[in-house]
Amino acid sequence: MPMDEKAFHGIWGTEGAKAPADETGTRVLDPKAFESQWLVEPKKSAGDEPVDIGQGRAEGVQFLRGVPVAGAYADKAAAALNAAASPFISTPGMSNAPTFSERMTENERRIKIGADKYAEDHPVAAGVEQFAGGTAAMAPLAATAAGARALGLTGQLWQRAVTGGATGAGLSGADALARSGGDIKEAGKGASIGAGVGVLSPFVARVIGAGVNKVMAPAADRATNYLLQRAEDLGIPIRPSQSSTSPFINKMDQMVPKIPGSGMGAAIDEQRTGFNRAVARTFGGDATRITPDVMAAAKKRLGQEFDAVEKGTVVRFDRPLAGKLSGILSDASSVLEPDQIAPIAKRVTEISNLVKNGEFDGRSFNNMLKKDAPLSRLQKSTDPNVKFYAGQIRTALQDALERSAPADLAQRYNLARYQYRNMKTIEPLAEKAATGDISPTLLLNEVRKANPNFAYGSGGDIADIAQIGQRFMKQPPDSGTPLGTKVLDTFVHGAPALAGAALGGGAAYGGGFDPMTDVGLGLGGLMATAAMARGAGRVMLRPQMIENALTRSQVAAPAAANRLMQINRPEEQRQ
Repeated sequence: MPMDEKAFHGIWGTEGAKAPADETGTRVLDPKAFESQWLVEPKKSAGDEPVDIGQGRAEGVQFLRGVPVAGAYADKAAAALNAAASPFISTPGMSNAPTFSERMTENERRIKIGADKYAEDHPVAAGVEQFAGGTAAMAPLAATAAGARALGLTGQLWQRAVTGGATGAGLSGADALARSGGDIKEAGKGASIGAGVGVLSPFVARVIGAGVNKVMAPAADRATNYLLQRAEDLGIPIRPSQSSTSPFINKMDQMVPKIPGSGMGAAIDEQRTGFNRAVARTFGGDATRITPDVMAAAKKRLGQEFDAVEKGTVVRFDRPLAGKLSGILSDASSVLEPDQIAPIAKRVTEISNLVKNGEFDGRSFNNMLKKDAPLSRLQKSTDPNVKFYAGQIRTALQDALERSAPADLAQRYNLARYQYRNMKTIEPLAEKAATGDISPTLLLNEVRKANPNFAYGSGGDIADIAQIGQRFMKQPPDSGTPLGTKVLDTFVHGAPALAGAALGGGAAYGGGFDPMTDVGLGLGGLMATAAMARGAGRVMLRPQMIENALTRSQVAAPAAANRLMQINRPEEQRQ
């Protein structure tokens, strides 16, 4: 049964009792007052309401704010532009007041609030956008010769530091003066930061470039430098990583091209075709592949050249020729058996019988040296000794022609002999080259066999080409070597691991894994491997690109100084 108040007091003896005095000073808060004070948002005063100027407009303002000096007036410029456009097009988030002055004033207020809010919510994006704006503003200046010098992009290191520092101080000082409303102290601080960035940038580029060069470990010995110069002269591009003395860089050069997406395929093809063309030019050809057609065309052309010069020249049977033939017979008789020397002696006798009045007529001389003539057949003997002395006889006859012919014909004949010898030198390699690519490593052996005095500098261009192939284009062994495995592991496992961690972290943050996430992880790993290989490939092709890029980045020095100033500027002065 419910108890009324009178019954309650009767039971407990509290009728007429008063509450004790408040000795603690505690104030009893009325519920309605509590609700109005703590649970209801206070009304915003005019001008404090949230402003949404749109993300695109906020990003554009950040871009403009990054422009040195002029960026201080970016909000005003954006406000004026939108105020002018409002009567003609829709400008969401902007004022629609009746006059330009009213619209611009209101727009400037809204843009400042909205852009500042965007920068507060997206500090990294805003910083990047401002940096991009400052860099873009400097680009046209850097494109001119005077502007490049002023920004410290050209000249010697000390000149770049001095001019870069002076320009940086001027721009950053003026920028700080404009953004701070004329505060001289802020201007001085900006000038100091700008000067520091401008002076240090060239030195940072040089130090990093030197570090990369140290890692690449380029060879500096005289022989290597000679071959590098010859390769350039002959049109054979050599990658810096191929001339490195570092086994790791050499292995990188070998393994990175095997990774899809490395971008080194074009460089390798260019080198291969350059090497083939250089070889072809040694026998008068001009081809990127040494195919049977190329060889046949060279042989036909050289044969026609021999015929033309030999038939058109009366060759003297002079004392040097007589002495040379006599010496060949004498030397052969001292080392060969009678049955071996017989065909050699017979050839010399028949050659002597063709002499009339101390001369060979051109046609007779040409017939002696033609392809199927007895001397030519003797040069194809299976007996290496007979083959050697037959070659000596041919050389003596050809030397005699060069002494007898007019200067122009002698020069043509000498060149044809040189080209023919080179063609015969690479003949065995051309037979093995299914794709028409001459093996750089096998060429050296053939050149040595064709040039007994190779060690003493004999051989001409083809000797240099062979040494270039051996020094720079010979691949290190790659059959499971620890170093090769380590290089591949770096790209095949290292890069995907980083990509997988990033994608996996994002998937976990977004609520777990699913099939699409698995696909994303796989593609991310492949793309990371390719990107890492491509970056390594570009550095191996042009290690100086890092220092060059850092040198060109001097154009971003004013923007970098501006960002440093923004970070250190009082909150109310930031833009």
